[in-house]
Amino acid sequence: MMIETQENISNLVVLLRSRMPEDTFDESQYESFLSIALEAYNSTPDFTMYSFDDTDAMEGLAEILLQGAEIIALSCQDLELSDITIYDVLDSDWQYRLTEWYDLVQRKKI
Repeated sequence: MMIETQENISNLVVLLRSRMPEDTFDESQYESFLSIALEAYNSTPDFTMYSFDDTDAMEGLAEILLQGAEIIALSCQDLELSDITIYDVLDSDWQYRLTEWYDLVQRKKI
């Protein structure tokens, strides 16, 4: 099962990397963005228990997880590339995009 988990994560990392305008993150950071997106998905609006070891679920959830991970990664990239603070990001377009993503997750899970 561990091999399947790593294959699913690696496949998602490749897809996430291809969406990024600049490749400023390492493998573990991309994995973290995907993990955050999966955690958020699992807790919105009702708790679910999807995990990276479920290939069928990852294939079905790939697009929505990639969207969430991309928003998180791009907002982190903004933090790294400028003098803005986390509060600036939360009050910015990224907060709006993240809220839209949470709404999309809620509609998908209903």
